Order: sequence, then structure tokens, then C-alpha cells
Amino acid sequence: MSIQQKEVRLFEDTDGLASFFFSMWQTIRDTWRDSWQEGNKLLGKVGIVCVAQYLTDALVQLSDLDLLDLANPIAVSTRVTEMLSYQAPRLWEVEWVSASYDTKAGRAAVVEALVRIGRNLRRGLSWHEEVKLVDPASIGEADSPSGR
Repeated sequence: MSIQQKEVRLFEDTDGLASFFFSMWQTIRDTWRDSWQEGNKLLGKVGIVCVAQYLTDALVQLSDLDLLDLANPIAVSTRVTEMLSYQAPRLWEVEWVSASYDTKAGRAAVVEALVRIGRNLRRGLSWHEEVKLVDPASIGEADSPSGR
């Protein structure tokens, strides 16, 4: 798994890795309760793998800069909450341009979409602007900058 390839000492220990993973996903569940339902792309293989990769990449970078202790579940949860505030749960509900992203290139496209959404929302743009993953026909007025 991508998380274990980060060469972070905490992730070499199964308990440490599990604690990190559970802290991250418990925060996602608590923050995006409406997305936590069967059939939502977030809870599919691609969603789980890509969100975990996106968040782990950012959290490890913060750790490398001594801005986060990855072994502290409360600190991890706080940072995940901050990062999710610049994400759009609607991504997991709208139609995507392809039916399957369960390939290396497909997962890279999903992670790229998460990066783009974060940049868009930080700049006050619509979350879906320049997100190639999303089928434009599935976007509605609720997806304006204030509708995240």
C-alpha cells in the first residue's frame, strides 16, 4: 500500500499504521456523515485508496516539516479536518467521465482531482473548475463556490 511506501517509521509498525489509518477515516466519517452510505464512491476501493493517498501525502509532508506528529491521533484528526474543509464531498456523488478508475492511471487522476479541488476552494473558485474527472453535465447550481 502507498502508505507503507512512505518510509515513515510509524508506518513500519502495524499498530502505528492502524492507529493512523483509523484516526484519518474516523475523522472523514465524522466530517462527511452524509457521504457515509452504501453506493457512494467515497467508500469504494478507488475512493478509499485515493483519499488515503491524498491525505497521507499531505500529512507526511507536514510531519517532515516538524508540523505534525503522525503518532498523535488527535493532531492527525485536526489536520484531516482542516484538509477536508477544502474538499468537496460532492465529488463522490456526481458522475465521472469514466466508469472505472481502478488502474494506476485512474487512481492518479482521482488524486489529481483532489489536489485541484483543494486549490480551487482555497482560491474561492467552484470546486469542480478544471477537474477533468467530473462529468460537467452532472454539476448543478449547488456546486457553486459557496455550495462546496
